[in-house]
Amino acid sequence: MKSSIVCLLAVLSLLFVALDAPAETVFSDDFENVTARAWPDENNYADPVAQIGRWTSFLRLDGDGIARPGIIQVVDNVTPGPAGSGSNYLASQRVAQFDTRAFADWASASSDAAVITIDFDFYLSSTSPNLGGMGFAVQEPSVSGTTAALGDNYRYIPIINSFRMRLAGSTKDQTDNFAIDTWHHVRYEINVATGTYSLTIANTTYKDLAFQVPVSSLGKMVFTHLSAGSTYFLDDITVEYQPVSEPG
Repeated sequence: MKSSIVCLLAVLSLLFVALDAPAETVFSDDFENVTARAWPDENNYADPVAQIGRWTSFLRLDGDGIARPGIIQVVDNVTPGPAGSGSNYLASQRVAQFDTRAFADWASASSDAAVITIDFDFYLSSTSPNLGGMGFAVQEPSVSGTTAALGDNYRYIPIINSFRMRLAGSTKDQTDNFAIDTWHHVRYEINVATGTYSLTIANTTYKDLAFQVPVSSLGKMVFTHLSAGSTYFLDDITVEYQPVSEPG
């Protein structure tokens, strides 16, 4: 009897260990790995270098579809100032008709049983020439271009002098208003197996949002602009996933 209890406790211990497997960080950048430059400077880029994972390209596209570098650079102690630890953060500006984008690869792709969290700080300034806002998307590991499994737009609404979310698959802006000229923390919680996710910003959570296309794995992300002349800032980007372990 005693040996049976010992065996049961051992099995339960393995089960709890499996369920409590540590999350794996697959992308991280606080923008402190790079010497910052004056903003904006089209001739002296300070491209970010992630601590985990990698930025793969920074570009803008003109009317003929040719890729060219955009004004995306690490800056230091320029208004509005950094959101997190350290003094650096990322500034991105879309110039005229050019569509500035920043693409990043995670260190490893998720499995179909992974629960993924994505965190970053985001700022939209009222001094921007155009406050169209920022787009964010998450992609399959092998995808090219801007095709996204899921993504959302952080849109400026001039009538209410604030900005709203446009969630993936929605034809209308959300009614919750978020202040400009302040840092907001954004958090995604993504369930690859169910093809759903939740999004939290400014203490408002949108639940049970659906993927745009079904996927079995995720491994890339892209930040982009919604209109010409817009500017936004980013800091402290972290992507983790928690494997859903089989019981021991």
